[in-house]
Amino acid sequence: MIETIKRILELQLDYSSENTPAMRERGILLREQLCAEFETIAPQLSAALGRFGPDFDVEASDGKGRKSELPWLRFHSSDMSPGPREGFCGVVYFSVDGKAVHVTIGCGASSCDNGAFTPLPEGELDDRTTWARRVIEDANDGSLEPFMDPPEYGATRRMGLTLQRATVVSKRIGVPELVESDFVSILVNAASFLRLIYEAESDGRLLSHADMQEHEGSHASGKPRGRRGQGIRLSPEDRILVERRAMRVVESYLGENGYGVRDTSANKPYDFEATKGGATLRVEVKGTTADTLGAIAMTRNEVDLHRHAKGQTALIVVYRIRLTDRKGKRQATGGSLEPYIAWDIDDWRVVPTQYRVEPP
Repeated sequence: MIETIKRILELQLDYSSENTPAMRERGILLREQLCAEFETIAPQLSAALGRFGPDFDVEASDGKGRKSELPWLRFHSSDMSPGPREGFCGVVYFSVDGKAVHVTIGCGASSCDNGAFTPLPEGELDDRTTWARRVIEDANDGSLEPFMDPPEYGATRRMGLTLQRATVVSKRIGVPELVESDFVSILVNAASFLRLIYEAESDGRLLSHADMQEHEGSHASGKPRGRRGQGIRLSPEDRILVERRAMRVVESYLGENGYGVRDTSANKPYDFEATKGGATLRVEVKGTTADTLGAIAMTRNEVDLHRHAKGQTALIVVYRIRLTDRKGKRQATGGSLEPYIAWDIDDWRVVPTQYRVEPP
């Protein structure tokens, strides 16, 4: 494997966007020989991915049509990252100057618009990579070791620069330091970090409350819209746990703030009546595993309630709820609370996402 990598790096010095003899050799080494050599360590990488390992896969690309200055090989769960533009994966990049190979974790860096792939906006890429780094740090006492190197591979073209920006973490290995056993160990470490990201993603921590609702609704209909949210495995039981956790957090918050609280979730289009000083608030509770407060899904009846009773309602969102297994029992814990008391829904952007259409 190491000799194959070194030869690919040598061929980087003869880079051309045309299909020259050097580029043809580079492509064969990358897509055929190196992929085959990765298959020999697939059991180790698959094991490091844990429950995401059974659909482990490897693929590589050196450009379609015109040759890429930044060839890559990626390893991933096919469920969590169906294609190189979707989800997170481990990626091996070869420096443009031929001096180093980089073992990284990256995210999809482009989207499809009317059949054409275009790079994602820099802000969206930054949000995704920052989120994934935080997931790794949270599970490793704030450390990213040994993946502490800047994602600098020498790219000069737009897509290569976008791929650099789409890097979550990176470990640079110079040609003199390339040793088979050490290289495989770094790959296994990358796979274990990738598993942490997959676990967080599968628990819905990357999607907003609204995105999660749309994802679940589209899959329930049998017509998923795109790949956003691939690999999410929140069961109906998990969703109930999240909702109940949010209700408990909000009930405690209201009580601590002097409200008398009555649960109305069984027979009203809101969850609590909260009374203080002779005034009553109708409180809507939304619970989510998302790591950040984002868009919230509401039914038409809920939107109508908050508009018609403006000033007399509240929206309280509980996000960062965590799903854990403890002694064989699934639990929902934690949660950060964001209250909007006597809020004005018309200050928010309300976007209808689904309509019922009946024949005349």
